[in-house]
Amino acid sequence: MFDVNINQTFCFILINGDDMDYRKRMFDLRTDNDLRQEDLANVLNITGQAYGMYENGKRCLPIEHLITLCKFYNVSADYLLGLSDKK
Repeated sequence: MFDVNINQTFCFILINGDDMDYRKRMFDLRTDNDLRQEDLANVLNITGQAYGMYENGKRCLPIEHLITLCKFYNVSADYLLGLSDKK
Protein backbone atom coordinates (compact mmCIF):
# COMPACT_ATOMS: atom_id res chain seq x y z
CA MET A 1 0.00 0.00 0.00
CA PHE A 2 1.22 3.51 -0.64
CA ASP A 3 0.18 7.06 0.03
CA VAL A 4 1.11 10.06 -2.05
CA ASN A 5 1.66 13.28 -0.14
CA ILE A 6 1.72 16.36 -2.33
CA ASN A 7 1.82 19.92 -1.09
CA GLN A 8 3.55 23.14 -2.09
CA THR A 9 6.88 22.42 -0.45
CA PHE A 10 7.33 18.65 -0.36
CA CYS A 11 6.47 15.69 -2.58
CA PHE A 12 7.19 12.09 -1.76
CA ILE A 13 5.81 8.60 -1.99
CA LEU A 14 5.36 6.48 1.12
CA ILE A 15 5.45 2.73 0.69
CA ASN A 16 4.83 0.73 3.84
CA GLY A 17 5.91 3.78 5.82
CA ASP A 18 9.24 4.22 3.99
CA ASP A 19 10.07 7.52 2.33
CA MET A 20 10.96 6.52 -1.24
CA ASP A 21 12.01 9.95 -2.37
CA TYR A 22 12.48 10.43 -6.12
CA ARG A 23 14.61 13.53 -5.45
CA LYS A 24 17.53 11.39 -4.30
CA ARG A 25 17.26 9.30 -7.46
CA MET A 26 17.24 12.48 -9.57
CA PHE A 27 20.35 13.71 -7.77
CA ASP A 28 22.13 10.36 -7.97
CA LEU A 29 21.41 9.90 -11.68
CA ARG A 30 22.56 13.43 -12.44
CA THR A 31 25.80 13.23 -10.47
CA ASP A 32 26.58 9.66 -11.60
CA ASN A 33 26.46 10.99 -15.17
CA ASP A 34 28.61 14.05 -14.34
CA LEU A 35 25.79 16.44 -15.24
CA ARG A 36 24.89 19.82 -13.80
CA GLN A 37 21.37 20.91 -12.92
CA GLU A 38 21.61 23.32 -15.86
CA ASP A 39 22.27 20.39 -18.22
CA LEU A 40 19.07 18.67 -17.12
CA ALA A 41 17.18 21.95 -17.26
CA ASN A 42 18.15 22.18 -20.93
CA VAL A 43 16.88 18.64 -21.54
CA LEU A 44 13.54 19.60 -19.94
CA ASN A 45 13.45 23.04 -21.60
CA ILE A 46 13.16 24.81 -18.24
CA THR A 47 15.44 27.07 -16.21
CA GLY A 48 18.19 25.73 -13.99
CA GLN A 49 16.40 27.29 -11.04
CA ALA A 50 13.21 25.36 -11.85
CA TYR A 51 15.14 22.09 -12.11
CA GLY A 52 16.84 22.78 -8.79
CA MET A 53 13.43 23.26 -7.20
CA TYR A 54 12.38 19.78 -8.39
CA GLU A 55 15.55 18.19 -7.04
CA ASN A 56 15.30 20.08 -3.74
CA GLY A 57 11.61 19.31 -3.23
CA LYS A 58 10.33 22.86 -3.51
CA ARG A 59 8.23 21.84 -6.55
CA CYS A 60 6.66 18.56 -7.57
CA LEU A 61 8.04 16.99 -10.73
CA PRO A 62 5.40 17.13 -13.51
CA ILE A 63 4.61 13.83 -15.23
CA GLU A 64 5.88 15.11 -18.59
CA HIS A 65 9.28 15.81 -17.03
CA LEU A 66 9.27 12.41 -15.33
CA ILE A 67 8.75 10.77 -18.73
CA THR A 68 11.48 12.87 -20.35
CA LEU A 69 13.98 12.07 -17.59
CA CYS A 70 13.20 8.35 -17.79
CA LYS A 71 13.86 8.39 -21.53
CA PHE A 72 16.99 10.51 -21.13
CA TYR A 73 18.51 8.19 -18.50
CA ASN A 74 17.00 5.03 -20.03
CA VAL A 75 15.43 4.01 -16.72
CA SER A 76 11.89 3.05 -15.75
CA ALA A 77 9.55 5.43 -14.00
CA ASP A 78 9.39 2.92 -11.14
CA TYR A 79 13.15 3.23 -10.73
CA LEU A 80 13.17 7.02 -10.84
CA LEU A 81 10.29 7.18 -8.37
CA GLY A 82 12.07 4.81 -5.98
CA LEU A 83 9.48 2.07 -6.37
CA SER A 84 12.04 -0.39 -7.77
CA ASP A 85 15.78 -0.83 -7.77
CA LYS A 86 15.63 -2.32 -11.28
CA LYS A 87 16.50 0.30 -13.86
